[in-house]
Amino acid sequence: MLPLIRKKQLREKRIEVPGGMNIHVCVPDSSSRCIIWQRISYGISTYILWNALQIITGASFVLSGSLHGAIISQVYGIPWAAYNDGYVDVSAKWFDWAAYLGVDIQFVKTLKEGKTWWEKHGKHGRIRSLSPLLRSFPYKILNPYVERLAQDSSF
Repeated sequence: MLPLIRKKQLREKRIEVPGGMNIHVCVPDSSSRCIIWQRISYGISTYILWNALQIITGASFVLSGSLHGAIISQVYGIPWAAYNDGYVDVSAKWFDWAAYLGVDIQFVKTLKEGKTWWEKHGKHGRIRSLSPLLRSFPYKILNPYVERLAQDSSF
């Protein structure tokens, strides 16, 4: 639902890259065993949501060990691949996401592998209506806005 709220604003505020260089972004899963070492050795900082969205939407390609990074990339039309830095948190959720998109998922370790996967599989993924997913939720939906979305088959 985030793209409905912020898509236009983010597109208008894409990162300007001097000289037209491509930006490739790596989004490790926050529970990755490598994350603390990576952040210390590479100076990777934690971004607030708005900054993270700007970085991802300004990228030309995203290697994401975080399912959230992959979802954000997909909904904003940024090519992405599932990144395996030696730790994949709950691979079943990735397979569910891939099934929803209608693609085969493959965890990659390099940018080259990621781009190859994207060209062969990822770019064919499609975001479909969320209504069937919301209607199948086993608990009462308390948010009236989300409840309306569950009943609206166009969403």
